[in-house]
Amino acid sequence: MRFVSVVLAFILLAGCMASGTKFSEITDIPAVSPDKSRVYVYREYVYKGSGLATPILDNGVKVGELNVGGYFTYETDSGFHEIRTDTYVVDEPAILEMQSGATYYVSITQEGLWRFVFISSQMSQLDALPALAEMRNQGT
Repeated sequence: MRFVSVVLAFILLAGCMASGTKFSEITDIPAVSPDKSRVYVYREYVYKGSGLATPILDNGVKVGELNVGGYFTYETDSGFHEIRTDTYVVDEPAILEMQSGATYYVSITQEGLWRFVFISSQMSQLDALPALAEMRNQGT
């Protein structure tokens, strides 16, 4: 019985992980449209909160949803953007002033035990690319 419980738990948790193409396997990334900004949003794997698929909002509009170990990308207009999660827990948004033709990286992390908090943080390309390498695309 214990074995069956372990197998069922594994299957349920595996279903909560991203399953698309790895970022490191993508060979052709098109240039950013000159009149748009490109945004990569990613969520590194941590066990805590791994059962939650996290909706992501840009200025209040849903742009995608992330499981742990996943990322997606989208293009948007330049200007100020508030990127945050749309969950029942507390979240801290990332506020970015985006420029046309530029690429931005936003990491979604979670902290806390009794007070669960999702944190959206702008990351540099230098920090984001190694983290993205093993992430799987979840599309939009």
